[in-house]
Amino acid sequence: MKKLLLLILMSTLNGYCQVGSLPCQHIGYERLSELVGTWKVEAMDRTSPGNYEMNAGI
Repeated sequence: MKKLLLLILMSTLNGYCQVGSLPCQHIGYERLSELVGTWKVEAMDRTSPGNYEMNAGI
């Protein structure tokens, strides 16, 4: 029974996959594509009232 359910799930999800070689059709793609690259990000996050934590990432 589990194999049948897994097979049904896999076959339905396969129908929703998009081919990776298609270009983005969204109108904002051109503007957002300029931002592609490596970014260094630093943020101060509030962990609880009055307490903050610095986070960084690339």
